[in-house]
Order: sequence, then structure tokens, then C-alpha cells
Amino acid sequence: MSRSSFARSAIPAAALLVGAIVGSPAFASDDGPDIKFSGKTYFHYGYDLTDGADGANAFDFDRFYFTTKARLNDDLLVRLTTDIGREKSYSVDVVDPTTGATSSVAVPEDTKLKVFVKYAYLQWKTPVDGVKLRIGSAGTPWIGYYDDFTGHRFVAKAMTDHFKRLHSADLGLHVLGKHADGLVDWQLSAVNGEGYGGPEVDAGKTVQARVSVDPLASNEDLTLPISGFISYSGVPDGDPRIQYAGSVGFKMEWARAWGEYYGESQGDLSGSGIAATLMVGKLDLVNVIGRMDRYDPDTSVDNDAQMRIIGGVSHKFYKKVLAAATYERSTVESAPDTPVHGVFLRMQAGF
Repeated sequence: MSRSSFARSAIPAAALLVGAIVGSPAFASDDGPDIKFSGKTYFHYGYDLTDGADGANAFDFDRFYFTTKARLNDDLLVRLTTDIGREKSYSVDVVDPTTGATSSVAVPEDTKLKVFVKYAYLQWKTPVDGVKLRIGSAGTPWIGYYDDFTGHRFVAKAMTDHFKRLHSADLGLHVLGKHADGLVDWQLSAVNGEGYGGPEVDAGKTVQARVSVDPLASNEDLTLPISGFISYSGVPDGDPRIQYAGSVGFKMEWARAWGEYYGESQGDLSGSGIAATLMVGKLDLVNVIGRMDRYDPDTSVDNDAQMRIIGGVSHKFYKKVLAAATYERSTVESAPDTPVHGVFLRMQAGF
């Protein structure tokens, strides 16, 4: 099943689930579930400064998330989040029925906006204090942790998300825990490994784990999360894929900082990446943003690394309503003098 077919089949299912929750008699009953709705959208205006772009500029829509949460009782919660965006280009493996040979076929980007399911899970608050179990499509351990820390996903995704090294959500079992008033925070997930955008394609599964320790958790004004992450993806008849990362964050009233290292290996191939984020100021006034990512897909090969730099300012108008003016620049190591760059006005609006 292709991603577009999966999206088309997921839309009616999502609509039926929302309709069942909202239209159920229990919705109006005093004994029914406590249902809450929320939404968030990202959009931007960009002006391309790349050589040869000839002043190309455009308004565009990045994402819209609509979330329904139904708390069934003190221990059970159901969440459904639909995601609206443009389906990116991808490739599929096609087997020739005559020769048995496998070839990769590129599927171009679909410019129409699509609706698909990102989160759809049942959450159980276990008898173990601070531990929750999620069954279904839920957030994976690493990417969301960075996004929540900075609160600026509308400006830039996490490095491992931007370079498509990890999926932000996947289908499977997810166990989460938080203990000692936030001193220890962890997540363990056993998932398909293909991400929430598509079905399982082989017998391999992925296990991921993150552990974060914040020695300043008892301080209401300061946080210092130190995190480690590991991912093991089984590959039938092939070498397993191992990914790992470590990070240090710091947050106070007028500053946030994040430093991250990422590594991966599969057989003889290995890659690595580093990322750093610095935010200084106050969101309700002016917040200065600096971000740098560098990813090298094959450390044994020269001149194949990619670099991305973002700088700008952001401002919070009201709760989930934010705007940012940024300069963004991407280069490849083999052609450092021909960057892809531009200026952007990015916005987030939510309720």
C-alpha cells in the first residue's frame, strides 16, 4: 500500500472515530468521557535569495493538527490527532515479476493538501506511579522531547526529523515514565519502524529508548535535562540499523540552550550529526534565535555533509500564537559557495 493509499484509507477511519466520540450519547452524559479539542497550524511567507531564484517568493501552509482527547476515566484516555500537509516525494521498491529484480521508482511530491492520522492511541495510566502505556500511533522518544523543550517547531524541526533520520511518531507500544518530580524522565517504544505515514513493509521491528535526568528539577526556574537515546532496527537478512544520540539542555526565564550529538551505523556504513540551539530573550517581548545543524550521512566519504543555519527573532502574542522572522541557509560540503537560502516570516496559531 502506498502512502497516498494509506492516507485515503485513514481519513474515513479518523472521521468515523471523531464522529463516534462527538455523536455518542455519552458525550452529553454526566457519566460520559471528558472530551477536549485543540488545534495548531503552521504557515509562512518565504523570499528565496538563492542564485537563479529570480526573487521567487510565496505564502505557504506547513501543517495543521486537529486533536481530540477523550478521557474515559481516571486511568484511560483516547487521543486522535489528524495532520494536514503536503505529501513529500518518496520512492518505492518494485519487483519485476519476470526477472525478480528489484528497482526503486520515484513518486513525485503531491502538491495537494492531504489529511492523514498522526496520533491515534489508547493511553493507560498504570498502577506504577508515574508510568503510562500507549498503544497505537504515538510520539517516539527523541524528536518530541526536543520540540517540547524549545517550543519552536514551527520555525525548525529537530535535526533528526529535518534530515529524515528518525520518525516523530510510529505505530506500536510506548511506555513512558516520570519520577521524583521530574528528576528522571524516560520512554521505551517498540514500533514498526516505518513511521506513522505508512504500514509495516517487512518482519523487522524497531526498539527505541530515551532516559533523561534533570539535576535541577527541584528548581522551578531552572532546568538542565541530560539525555541519552538508542534505537535498534532489525532488518531481515541484513545488518541491523543502530542509532544513538545524546543531548544537554538548559532553560531559564530568559534563555534556552540545547546541544546534541547523533550517530548511526549499519554494517560498514556510519553517519553522524551535531545540532545546537540558543534562544535568548523573553517570548512575550523579543526572543533571539540561533540554530545550527550539521549531518554527515557517510563519515568515510569526503564532501557529503550538509549544513543548515537559522537566525532570527520570535515573539509570542497569545499562548499558542507565535511569529518568527528568520534567515535560513543550507549548504552541502561539496559546494559551500552555492547555498540555498532565504528570509521567512513563520507563524504558529493554536487553540
